[in-house]
Amino acid sequence: EQGVSVGCSARIENYDSYANKQYFPRLIIGKNTLIMNDFTCLNAGTIKIGHNCMIASHVFISSENHGMNPENGTYISQPLLVKDVLIGNNVWIGEKVMIMPGVQLGDNVIVGGGSVVTKSFPSNVIIAGNPAKIIKIWNEKECKWISS
Repeated sequence: EQGVSVGCSARIENYDSYANKQYFPRLIIGKNTLIMNDFTCLNAGTIKIGHNCMIASHVFISSENHGMNPENGTYISQPLLVKDVLIGNNVWIGEKVMIMPGVQLGDNVIVGGGSVVTKSFPSNVIIAGNPAKIIKIWNEKECKWISS
């Protein structure tokens, strides 16, 4: 898209086949989005990053994980488990954040540095931690962030 910038040392891997199974990866990055250095994206589904997003350095986003049933053989030989990742518009993702498969972030979300995001969050919140949780909510009436 127009105005997209990706820093150096990005690792973007789209898996269209793995362990004898076909996948249909799509990476969609919206307009005016800035992705800093050492970005890692592992994708076998859809990863969509909205418009006007800022993604700091050393951020990891994945729509896939290896199969995890020890009765189905080695983990590396199992088909991938795929869940799409959807990131809204005007999202700011801090340094060294991990966004795991299946996560959806609404518009105007801020993700604190070092967070591990394992579940979805609505628009207009600040999240942080491992696992990430809501720490502040935008109050439209007062025009400020308030503690959750």
